[in-house]
Amino acid sequence: MMKLKLVNIFAVCLITLTVLFPSLAVFGMVWEQHLKFIEMQHIPSYHQSIKSESAPGLEISSLTNDANATKLSLSNNYQILHLWRWLFLLLPFCIGVAVYLYDRYLVFRANMHQQQVEMLEKLWQQFEK
Repeated sequence: MMKLKLVNIFAVCLITLTVLFPSLAVFGMVWEQHLKFIEMQHIPSYHQSIKSESAPGLEISSLTNDANATKLSLSNNYQILHLWRWLFLLLPFCIGVAVYLYDRYLVFRANMHQQQVEMLEKLWQQFEK
C-alpha cells in the first residue's frame, strides 16, 4: 500500500516537472535578460553623474567601485537563483530515483529471504529423512 502511494507521488512529481520545465526554462532566459538589462541601466546612470559633476578623480573611482559592487551583487543573486532553480528541478528526479532504488532493494531483500527460506526447508526435509 505504501509502495503504491510512493509511486503515485513520484508520478505526480514527474508530471509536474514535465509541465513546469518549459516555463522554468523560459523564466530563466527572461531572468537572465532582465539582469543584463538592469546592469546596462546602471552603467549609463553612473556615466551621466560623472559627466554632470566636475568631480575630482577620487569620486569617479568611488562611483566605479559602486558600479562594480552592484555588478557583484547582481551576479551573486543570479548564482543563488540559478542554484535554487536547479535544486527545484533536480529534487523530484532525486526523490524518484531514491524511491525506485529503495523498491529494487526491497525486491532484492525479499528474493534473498525467499532463497534462504527455501534452503532451510531443504535442509529440514533432509534432516527429517
